[in-house]
Order: sequence, then C-alpha cells, then structure tokens
Amino acid sequence: MSSNEKNQTIKDVYRLMSELWCSPSETNITNIKKEAEEVIKKLEDVNKEAAMLLRKFLEENTISDESYIDLF
Repeated sequence: MSSNEKNQTIKDVYRLMSELWCSPSETNITNIKKEAEEVIKKLEDVNKEAAMLLRKFLEENTISDESYIDLF
C-alpha cells in the first residue's frame, strides 16, 4: 500500500468517526456499517491493531441520544 493510499485510509477512518460523532441519530446505520467494513479492511493493511480497535468501537456503539446530548 502506497503512502497516498495509507493517508486516504486514515482520512476515511476520521470521516467515518466524525459522521457518527456529529450526527449519530441522523446517521443511516446500515450504510455506516457497510462503509465501516470497507474502511476496516483497508485499515488492516495500515495497522492491524487499529483496525481491530475500530471494529470493537463500532460494535460497542451504545451511546444513547440522551448521553450524547449530556456531553454538551
């Protein structure tokens, strides 16, 4: 994997996480899960541990709307 591909993968990870963070209730979970699988596969080529942790984070996506609002 080239340096440019690695950089794009990291950007994809940040974009995915920001979509979940900025508007979790508006996010289409089905699309996010599909996109997450693609991003995780690419991330495994960059850093296997990071891919594993991202997968775990996304699987444990248990924050309620109330908890999210309370953060602010």
